[in-house]
Amino acid sequence: MVIAILGIIMVSVGSFSVGIIKNNKYSQDALSSAQDARTILRTIVKELRSASRSNNGSYAIITAATNTISFYSDADGNGVKDQIRYYISTSTLRKGVITPTGSPLVYNSSNEVFSTLAYNMRNTATSSLFEYYDSNYAGTTTPLTQPVSVLKSP
Repeated sequence: MVIAILGIIMVSVGSFSVGIIKNNKYSQDALSSAQDARTILRTIVKELRSASRSNNGSYAIITAATNTISFYSDADGNGVKDQIRYYISTSTLRKGVITPTGSPLVYNSSNEVFSTLAYNMRNTATSSLFEYYDSNYAGTTTPLTQPVSVLKSP
């Protein structure tokens, strides 16, 4: 009888311990993912805020769509504007960088260098990775409709 009661207690304690270990692992993974996301977003925001005309005079933003954004920015601090593209390929967030070459400088798409920033993105088909707002954004308004049309002033 004592062995049966001791066995039940050991199984209960063992199950409880396994549950604690699994929850601890899940929490650590969630915190790590959140920190990785913050780091990625910090880089994207820094590069977007420093976006400016390219070295050949093109507008700062090339493309602004629901799952991609392309712009010019001096990401590496060498004084030359790189063409930077963030986009989702299936469920992967990727970054492509084209450094201009030649004289005059030309952005050759075959020179694009890719890096993977995040795997297993869970973006539904109806939601956007990127949303765009006008200068009147107050924190509660809805984003601009896609594709965003930039009107030129007369």
